[in-house]
Parts: sequence; C-alpha cells; structure tokens
Amino acid sequence: MPFPVEITLAFSTDYSGFAAVKRKNNPLREEALVHRSLGKIGAVEPAETETLVSRLSCQASLPGDWPIIGLSESSILLGRLVAENHSGSRFIYSTRYPEPGMVAFDEPHSHAPAHYLSLNGMDHYDRLCIVEDEITSGNTVMNLMRVLAVNIHDLKRVHIMALKVMCSDRRLHEMKDSALLLGIELTFGWLHREYRHDEETLKIWANPVSDWQSGCGSSRHSEWEKGRGRLEPFMSEDAAWRSKMWQSKLDGLDLSNEVVCIGASESIDLAYELASICKARVPSYYRHFTMSPWELPGWAFHEEGKRTLFLYNPPSKPSSCILVYDQADQTGQVESLGLRLKKNGSRVYVMKHNERDFTFDEIA
Repeated sequence: MPFPVEITLAFSTDYSGFAAVKRKNNPLREEALVHRSLGKIGAVEPAETETLVSRLSCQASLPGDWPIIGLSESSILLGRLVAENHSGSRFIYSTRYPEPGMVAFDEPHSHAPAHYLSLNGMDHYDRLCIVEDEITSGNTVMNLMRVLAVNIHDLKRVHIMALKVMCSDRRLHEMKDSALLLGIELTFGWLHREYRHDEETLKIWANPVSDWQSGCGSSRHSEWEKGRGRLEPFMSEDAAWRSKMWQSKLDGLDLSNEVVCIGASESIDLAYELASICKARVPSYYRHFTMSPWELPGWAFHEEGKRTLFLYNPPSKPSSCILVYDQADQTGQVESLGLRLKKNGSRVYVMKHNERDFTFDEIA
C-alpha cells in the first residue's frame, strides 16, 4: 500500500527559502537544509518567520487544537508560533540544559545529542503534535516517542509536522509501524519533501546514550522564564505579560536606528519577542546566536567546558543590537559577542540577569 502523501504538488519540490549548509566534524550529517526565515544564517523580520509558520501550518496537516512539542534549537520558535497562532494550544520544547524532573531522549546524529523535556502540565493528553525542522533518519523522533509513551499513559495519537522530510517512504512506514508497537497512531505532514538514502538503521532507545550530567540548568529562574515552554507549558497570556515587561525595559533604550535582537541558543524566542515590540519604533530584526556548527562565514565564541556559540554572516553595518540569553553559563560568550559588535560600530545592549529581574546594560 503506498504511503499517503500529505502535501500538495505546489510545494513538493519547493526549495524557496532553504540554504544548503555543510556541518563541521559530523560524519553522520554532512549536509543540512536551513530555512533562512529562522534567523540562523542572517537577520530576519518577525513577519517573515510568521509567514513561514503559516505556510507550514496550512500545508503540514495541522490537526487543530493539539498540544505542541518543539525540539531545541531550530523548532523552539517554530513550534511556539504554530501553537500560538494556529493551534491555540499548549506548547513545550526540549532543552539541552536539564532540570530536575525532566525526561531525557537522544538525537543520535547531533553535536549535542542529549535532549531534556519537562512534561509538567502535558502528561494527561491522548494526542500530541511534534513540530520539527527536519526528519532525516527518524531516530530522534522515535526516541522521543518512546519516552512519551512511557510517561504519558493515555497517549494514543501523535502527528509530526516538519519543515522538511528527507527520508524515504519506507522509513516513514517503519516509523509508523514502530509507533503502533507503542500503542500510538503516527501521522505526518510537511512543507518540503526530498528523498535521500536512509543511511542509518531505525533504532529506538528509551534513554539517552549521553551522560545525564553533561549539561547543567540555571539555578535561578526569573519571572520572564514563566510560561515559555521549557520549565512549564507556553501560554499566550504569559507571552502577553512578558511583552508588557519587555516594553517597560525597552522604553529607556536609545533605539535610534535599525534594531537587531540576538538570542543565544534556546533564547531565540526572546529575541523574536523583542524584535516584535521594537518594530513599532524602528525597523527591527532578530537572529540566532546558535550552537549549530556549520561551515559558514561567521564568528565563533568558545569557552572551556561550554558549547561553542556561532553568529553566522555577522552584520556588515552598525545597528542597535539587543542581546538576550537564558543560561547563566552563556554570560561570557554573550558579552564577548557584544564587544565584537561594538567594535563594528554598533550600539549594544546586553541582558544582565539579577535574582528575579534583569536590565539591559549598554556596553560603553
């Protein structure tokens, strides 16, 4: 029986917006397609990402009011916008920074394979939607599925919506059959489909291969962390509250020209929120200070014992830059990025974390 294709022909060979990149030192994944509207390889307007999410939601068979799970890093903002604008439901995302009580699963091919997920407030649903940037071998999704099946006893249906699916119909059949063994009906939808050989055998691990202690979460959680999706489910009312808080902090900043909001790793959603507010005053963009190691021109910021962060295709002209991050051990790398941008002639504001609050301090 042929696999049901859940996509119209208009988008079946659509390369619009994708950039091909080479991964550094990763023989399991030598190439990737990265969508330009996610802010990883350059600055983008919030509206550009919202348009991409609208296309994805229309095209990838979004089943309606289903709770959403996004995966770090690329699907944090992607999944959040699907939940906020097209599902109206709760949203959580996986993190590389574990906290007590989180469940773990592996992304075997990744430079940072261990993912952690808080299921607080999500453990009673019978259906979930997983939003992913890319499905290649299917192993990451199936690792997550196994963990969800163990921890959410009523779970019966999972829908996967992906920007791109790169595996064969045979592999999708294998994933569906493996899900049925877990008592789950698995369905798929996507924006872009391209077949590449299934180089990896489909495997399912209940627990991550990586050491649980390989990362450490923040010991302090400010009010702006509330309802983001990492520690507790995202809710629209929390985002609205956070917008008022951002506005109160931004009112005192001199944003006299173009604004670029830069989010370190998993704080890409915060950069998006800031840019969405700043656009009422000046042209505003956001971009990703990412842990993804690619062979692209850019700046790398490394500290011993920490994951290297990259800013690809750095800005060529001065602007007002606002830098945000959500993990205390990223402070040095974010400040180093700020100094580099300052040398380029930009006015730079860096988020400074206090016990339960924060400020935006300008680099002198």
